[in-house]
Amino acid sequence: MDTLTKSVTFEEYLNFQATQDIVYELHRGELVPVATGRAQHGKIARFLEDIYRGEIKRLDLNLETYRGCAGVRIPQYGRKDTAYVPDVMVVTSEQDPYLNTLTEAILAVGMIHPLVVEVVSAGTVAIDHRYKRRDYNAIEVPEYWIVDFIEDIEFPESPKVTVCQLVDGLYETREYRGSDRIQSELFPELNLTAQQVINVGESREIN
Repeated sequence: MDTLTKSVTFEEYLNFQATQDIVYELHRGELVPVATGRAQHGKIARFLEDIYRGEIKRLDLNLETYRGCAGVRIPQYGRKDTAYVPDVMVVTSEQDPYLNTLTEAILAVGMIHPLVVEVVSAGTVAIDHRYKRRDYNAIEVPEYWIVDFIEDIEFPESPKVTVCQLVDGLYETREYRGSDRIQSELFPELNLTAQQVINVGESREIN
């Protein structure tokens, strides 16, 4: 993944992003273009957003979804700024109008979003599993999904869906494969298997 080497502040990042046609993240002061990924990458993100929106409507929840167009700032406490743009993000109805007031839709420090999803690309394995997991844990995002859909000998544990849930301030993780039914705290009635997420289109009937 290419980076722009000049270190920038969060405000400079927002101003720069406003002039760009592609989405950037800010990784400790470095501008990093978001990988477009394979076609399946986008299909998985769209599929999950559709599933979440269906549950939100069915249960009449005060939530909203964003797909690849809204982000969150990570507090660094003296270190260089970081801001991520998840593949899918679920926010509260109170946060939703706030996002529309920013130069680029970035949730401020302290505005905890209920759920984020990162769909792993070949070049983002360490970022999604290590750094983003650490940072989402640090700002106490209650639920973080990591989708590994790529079947590759370099990734013998894939494909899988990893769900990190916040328990007493730390993430507890569970990996789901094949016909495993994914357990979600935010959407407890969700009837969704890892296989349905990884192989989008194979079965879209979610009861």
